[in-house]
Amino acid sequence: MRKYPVELIRKPELIIHEPASPTEASVVAAPEQLLPQN
Repeated sequence: MRKYPVELIRKPELIIHEPASPTEASVVAAPEQLLPQN
């Protein structure tokens, strides 16, 4: 189960509009990059 920033869970509109931070932008662009590569 993927873990996204709480901000995206509380405010899903951040995904549609401009992300609030570079970290959130990375999550929107490529969430797989945040997953551990095992």
